[in-house]
Amino acid sequence: GLTNGSGRYISAAPGAEAKYRSASSTSSLFSSSSQLFPPSRLRYNRSDIMPSGRSRLLEDFRNNRFPNLQLRDLIGHIVEFSQDQHGSRFIQQKLERATPAERQMVFNEILQAAYQLMTDVFGNYVIQKFFEFGSLDQKLALATRIRGHVLPLALQMYGCRVIQKALESISSDQQVFVLSTHPYGCRVIQRILEHCTAEQTLPILEELHQHTEQLVQNDGPHSALYTMMKDQYANYVVQKMIDMAEPAQRKIIMHKSPEGSYSSLLEVSFGAPTGISSLQS
Repeated sequence: GLTNGSGRYISAAPGAEAKYRSASSTSSLFSSSSQLFPPSRLRYNRSDIMPSGRSRLLEDFRNNRFPNLQLRDLIGHIVEFSQDQHGSRFIQQKLERATPAERQMVFNEILQAAYQLMTDVFGNYVIQKFFEFGSLDQKLALATRIRGHVLPLALQMYGCRVIQKALESISSDQQVFVLSTHPYGCRVIQRILEHCTAEQTLPILEELHQHTEQLVQNDGPHSALYTMMKDQYANYVVQKMIDMAEPAQRKIIMHKSPEGSYSSLLEVSFGAPTGISSLQS
């Protein structure tokens, strides 16, 4: 017979060693100390900050010291990785093929920082991945974080992308729930998309005109309409509304706009196109 590394006797019969290995593997799998989702293999402390301002784990990752890094190795570092160009891309790629347990582990860390990540140049992509690959519960939890922040997100360069992805990923009923605090919010977002074709934007704008009254529900400089007129992205929406509006709808927009708004808009770089479009109409 043979002995293994610990001196234990193993029969020399054909296949005996393989049977021993199989039994040993099975025993360890179901032992009390086994875990289906093992803890991180790496020993890093979140307080280990490098001169670059990054954690030691992120710094080592960026320097290609961990070619086989897994999501479970990032416990405690998910938000930091999400806000890093290379870390965000790594998490995005892993989420596409992650197990439900792995996705939940990542989700648990990003949820509390959801708004921060939605408006981050790299973090917004991780949030978008959850709207694409996350469970329904995860999508709704993120959507709840959007609720009440629709307008500021709509007017923010990266936040608008997240809301667009959310609108693509959840049902109409769920959209109503998420966007209820800003009835015009979902319409603002989709217009901000600069990559839509004219064919794609037409039905969106037609729907927007059906909600003109909601957009102008508050008179004066605090109205949503006036805010949109002055915004870098949303002013384009108002231009299109004016260009495509029916006479009655255009009249509502013109009459509800604050007195003197057109002259003031002409003095604002982003508002000028809207003011000109309004005066031409």
